[in-house]
Amino acid sequence: MSKRRSYILIPFFVTITFIATGAILLSGDPSNEPKRFDYLVRENMFAGFRGDTVAMQRAIKLCEDTLRVNPNHPEALVWHGTAIWYLSGKAFQNHDIQTGMALSDSGLSEMNRAVELDSDNIAVRIPRAAAILAAAPFIPAPYGKILMQQGLSDYLKTLQIQSAYFS
Repeated sequence: MSKRRSYILIPFFVTITFIATGAILLSGDPSNEPKRFDYLVRENMFAGFRGDTVAMQRAIKLCEDTLRVNPNHPEALVWHGTAIWYLSGKAFQNHDIQTGMALSDSGLSEMNRAVELDSDNIAVRIPRAAAILAAAPFIPAPYGKILMQQGLSDYLKTLQIQSAYFS
């Protein structure tokens, strides 16, 4: 993916985050709940997507520290998976196909496992959908099309979960 195409994806991720944040805020009173994981990780993660490798490492470390305490933490798992998925794209850009494939498989597996653990959690579905849909156009058929359908399915599930919030 060219640098120009990378910059095109940044507004996509930001837009998705705002949508997810608004939807989650509509779902209840957050004053009695612990701080959401996405609030803890996303600033560094998005800085990492823009090329800040130190911020990306902070985001990955937060995910990994959380997963050491709870290996089944769906939100940490999905965010870690998106980071690994992103790093796979960097490896492919550098023509390191073997590393790219290993990271891609690992990142996608983590994102899928997160959804298996908590399939009705929009804070899990939306990051997976955003990551997959950002990459799918650059993945050859038939895999790109399959991933596109999976990402769209995540958004449809999110809409279904949130339908009670919309008039």
